Amino acid sequence: MQEEISPAVRAAALKEEGNKFLSDGKTEKAIEAYTEAIALEPSNHIFWSNRSAAYLKINNGEESLRDAEECIRVSPPEFCKGYSRKATALMLLNRPAEALETCQIGLKADPGNKVLQETLKSSKKSYVNQHLTKTPWIGTVSEALGGYEQSFQFQPEGGVCIQILGNKMDGRYNINIDHKPFWLDVYLPDCPTGVPHVFKFDVDLLSDLQKEIDRREGVRAESKKKKKKKGKKANKEKEEQGQQVAGAGNEETDSAAAATSAAGGDEDTSPSAPSPASSSSPSPSSSSTASADPGWHLSEPTSLTLVCPYMSVERPRKFEGEGMVEMKAISAGEADALMAGTQRKVDAKILALPFDDQVKSFCEEMVSLLPEHMQGPSPTDSAEEGSAKMAAALRLQSNMMKLDNRYPEPVSLAVQLYVEGQQEPPPAVKQSIETLKKKMDALGLKKNEEEGIGSASSASRLKEEKERLEAKRKEASATLSSHDDEEGRSKSTEAPSNLDDPEGRSVGGGGKLSGRQKAAIVLTAMAVVGGGVALF
Repeated sequence: MQEEISPAVRAAALKEEGNKFLSDGKTEKAIEAYTEAIALEPSNHIFWSNRSAAYLKINNGEESLRDAEECIRVSPPEFCKGYSRKATALMLLNRPAEALETCQIGLKADPGNKVLQETLKSSKKSYVNQHLTKTPWIGTVSEALGGYEQSFQFQPEGGVCIQILGNKMDGRYNINIDHKPFWLDVYLPDCPTGVPHVFKFDVDLLSDLQKEIDRREGVRAESKKKKKKKGKKANKEKEEQGQQVAGAGNEETDSAAAATSAAGGDEDTSPSAPSPASSSSPSPSSSSTASADPGWHLSEPTSLTLVCPYMSVERPRKFEGEGMVEMKAISAGEADALMAGTQRKVDAKILALPFDDQVKSFCEEMVSLLPEHMQGPSPTDSAEEGSAKMAAALRLQSNMMKLDNRYPEPVSLAVQLYVEGQQEPPPAVKQSIETLKKKMDALGLKKNEEEGIGSASSASRLKEEKERLEAKRKEASATLSSHDDEEGRSKSTEAPSNLDDPEGRSVGGGGKLSGRQKAAIVLTAMAVVGGGVALF
């Protein structure tokens, strides 16, 4: 007769079968094997641990987490792999605070566990990054850097979308929280070496998290203490009940026999005392819910402080100086609305002026903003010289954008056409245009310079520029035509149909900047990036 294989032996064989499937990359089959093993021997913590690992292989964080928690529940105290499985699953589910807590609990039992140590480190970084990416941030840089408004939207996978002076740029970033203050490096395609920043929130995230983990541990310890006390009380009551058993003496009398008979009758009709197995041992489900989770009470940061280099290429060390900007947390919709709002805030007094007077006023203000001398950064500049030149260019760019925002959009467009000679200016504004043109020529702001006013850096950017300018041309033509109708002005102020600029220049203070200008503006003090100033 063939000997019957015990469930434990069969379960162990299924476990080995699952291990082989897992090493061969057959994860689904491995999960099936482990599931059969668990059905045969549910108290074996190794089976739960292995199936949790298999679920991690297919990025099923929820199932991996459930198995890891059951592994912890049934495993002996010295087995800590359940904690590493749980922490890894929590990281996969983007729950770094819980992962960090789990690592700390596991490390108390096994301080030398390398997996838990590494996961603890990565969970801290992930927790900080989670708050960095949770919301867009918007703020205004110092006047020394141009006083412009910027928004940063960090993305969990390492990308960053930056909006500055009406331009959107996509880049990447990296943080390092091993240093105090925390490090942030921002990279753009035109500046692959990146720019070193330091950053902090208005909440000390890691300190706040640790205090909360300690609080939760205290709540659980108190709950466990109460549960233990309650169990002792229940056991004492059982002992007292056992001592109240009525018995008869051992005298050989009729009355004693009758008493014994009566006691036996009570025994037949009364319930038996509960056994330890049925009353004192909680079921697996009740055990897992016996101590309610104390919940999380964490503060959310509402502001982010960034510091970039100023008059230097070195990473800042303190939260001070012209390179510092305070940024507030806003929604994605608010970020787009705020940045769009900086594009055009027309001054009511200017709007009330006749169109030619608006053009004259614009030219006069622009002449006053342009410096007497302007020189862009060069490769021979020192870091301080280059930074100073770039800061001056940034201030001019920011002031030009503010100027343009105060006027109706067709005004700067018309000025561009007049200055470039694409359209003959009307007599009323001719002198103002000539004065502006001379000032620009003296500063070397010429149309055909390779790094001139917002030159295009790629065919795709040029195509985009043309499409944008064509839309502006139609809008400007309609507006200029309405001025002609209302005030009898010559049609010569209408935007011509050949507005497409082969140089891909910026139109309006909030227009497109060249790639090098974008990098220079976003990365402020990185003077070596170079770039010109977009005046139109």
